[in-house]
Amino acid sequence: MDPTSNHLALDEAIKHSDCLHVAHGMVWFEDPQTTLRYGLMLMRSDSRFGFPGGGVDESVISKEHILKSLEREFEEEINAKGINFTEKDHLISQIIPSQSTSTYIMSHFFIKQITKDQFQTIEENHMDAPHFVEETLGVVRVPIGGRFGDSEFTPIRFLKGFLNHTFAGTARQHLIMAIQSLKSIDEDDMEQLRQQHPDILVQC
Repeated sequence: MDPTSNHLALDEAIKHSDCLHVAHGMVWFEDPQTTLRYGLMLMRSDSRFGFPGGGVDESVISKEHILKSLEREFEEEINAKGINFTEKDHLISQIIPSQSTSTYIMSHFFIKQITKDQFQTIEENHMDAPHFVEETLGVVRVPIGGRFGDSEFTPIRFLKGFLNHTFAGTARQHLIMAIQSLKSIDEDDMEQLRQQHPDILVQC
């Protein structure tokens, strides 16, 4: 299914009570010294890259339940406390087919800017998370925009290779959608990604 063919607002998405609802999120920061932007991803225990998150364990789905569920998953998977997601952090909700059953999943994705100190605290403490090893094996700092002075390193060079890895579910597309939403990479660089990875859908 085309993950851009069924984009829904959060108010509309929560009406789909026939779907299993899941919520994932990316926190990011901009380094004030270099202007580089970094997003946080996971190396999951199934060897795929993804974002913190999981199922919404509620019989009646509401925006509040989704946000609280996402915050709980951030604590359980990466020991990130005090990440207060709001409706304003919502990027996309979409219906996707389940990979294991004949049912459908309503996938909610959020992006939230945090401080460099908050980001580094997560990096330092994530191995104390309750579900470390069981669900996640570590966090990954992914460059998503900006430049590092006059260095030859650029996020686009990293992303061209990074996107060749295996990602969980729609995590790969969500990463690109987040980058585009934040306008972290200029259109010429985004076109390079499209040419090298034509299967990536980046129209939000």
